[in-house]
Parts: sequence; structure tokens; C-alpha cells
Amino acid sequence: MTARMYILTAVCLVFVLRGAAWAQDETPAELRAEIASLREQLAVLEADRAQLIEQIESMKAATAELQRQLDAERARVEELQAALAARPVRPAQEDRPAEPVAEEPTSSEPAPVAEIPPDPLASPASLLRALRESHRQTFPDLSLESRTARETYQRRLQLWLDVVRQSLRGQTRWRITFTEITPDARNRQARARMQVIDPNSGLPIGESFLGTIPSRMLLKMDDRAEAQTWDVTLVLNPNPVVNPDRLEAGPFDYPPLIGPMVEFQFDFDWIGMRRVRTASDSASETEQMPRP
Repeated sequence: MTARMYILTAVCLVFVLRGAAWAQDETPAELRAEIASLREQLAVLEADRAQLIEQIESMKAATAELQRQLDAERARVEELQAALAARPVRPAQEDRPAEPVAEEPTSSEPAPVAEIPPDPLASPASLLRALRESHRQTFPDLSLESRTARETYQRRLQLWLDVVRQSLRGQTRWRITFTEITPDARNRQARARMQVIDPNSGLPIGESFLGTIPSRMLLKMDDRAEAQTWDVTLVLNPNPVVNPDRLEAGPFDYPPLIGPMVEFQFDFDWIGMRRVRTASDSASETEQMPRP
């Protein structure tokens, strides 16, 4: 039953119950008191209806956000499955001693990558390395063989998370290449794949990641079908997540594991961005950095 039907049913019930009383001779004062009472009841019902509508809208927004996250995770799983399927399968060998085989030169070399900068704020890969080192130093000789040891570790882990979320947070600037830019239905924000690159060499730093471009930044982007490179000023927020069921990295290591039970995640607040025409050029001075 909708909120409007609920109100109409309640009002009709009040009129039915009051019908016998109205059939009798009542004074104007009594009628006015009756009308005032009915108005108060109607006001209460209207307030209940407004509250129900607000709750419904909130649930719709939460459902949309959960669906967006689910779509992003599904896309990542599909990418990992495609990468796994593309790997060459080594045929089974007969059960006999292996013979020495001269290595043949490979036809292609791995794509060059940039070194991970030591500054924890310089890139997601830098932050991940800093978090792993901090975890290793905080929990040396970690053993989780007993239930008591795991419970103690989880309590200490929460304290460590509070520390790193504050100590490794800060403003920085990344040079990012944006691809797979996909605006939402209202064209107000967009999902995109982001790759942090070295400003000097143009080489990628660490792995790419999926993120959301806010509306005020999306408006600055043209030719969204093509890859774009921008210098983005941002506030980086480390946000590791506790997963008690995950003790090892696993074959895919996604999300990357910082340490037992703690997965690597981060977010950032956009401050401004400047267009870079080529990966090795300096940022265009014609682009201004808007403040939020």
C-alpha cells in the first residue's frame, strides 16, 4: 500500500467512525472542534507520508550506488578473466628426464615502466608500497595460527589503520592518462580508467585503476573517445579495508593485499586539473585549476 492510499484509508475510516455522531444535532463549536481534530490527524498522516517518501528516495540512491560498485567489480573480473585466457598454456610433458634446451630470444619485450617514486603520495603504487612497509614494521613475526592470535591482531589492526589513514593523507599532483571514459546517463560524471605516469619519461607508474570523474572536471574534457592526459591536483586518502577471510594474496591479488586481512584501497578529492597535450610536455598554462 502506498503512502497516499494509507492516508485516504485512514481519513475514510475516521469519517465512518464519526458518521453516527454527525447524524445527531451538534453545536457549531462541537463541529469546529471535530474539524480541527480531523485536520490534526490529517497533518500527522501527511508528515508520515513525507517521511516514507524520503526513506524511499534514500533507498533508491543507496541501491544505485551499490549497483555502480557491482558493475565496476564485474568489469574488473572480466578483464582479469580475459588476461588469464590470453596467457599461453604450456603443453604437458611426457614423464621423462628433461633435456637441456637452448633458450630462444623472445620476439617481444615487456613494456617499459617507470620506477615507483619513494614519496607515498606520488602514485597509488607508492602508497601501496608505503602501507606494506608500515604493516611489516608494525607487525613483525606475525603469527595467526590460533583464534586468540587472530583476535588480538584484528584489534591492533584497527589502531594501525587509524594511524596510517591520518599520517599518509595529503595533497599531491598526479599526471594521469584517462581512457575508457564513460559518462553516466545524465552526462554529469563518468567512469574512466586512470593510469598515473611519470611526468619526465611518460612511462606508467604501477597499475591502472577505475575511478569516477566528477562533473566539474568532466566539463573540461573534450574528445572523450580518445585518451587524454592531465595534471590532476588532489588530496589522497588511504582507505585500507579489513577482510577477515583473506589471509593470502591469492592468484590475482585483487584488491592488492597489504597484509593478512587488510586490502589496499584509496580515494582522493579532486582540487583541479590542467591539460597536458603530450605525456612528456609540461601542463598547459591556459588551463586553470578550479577550486571545489
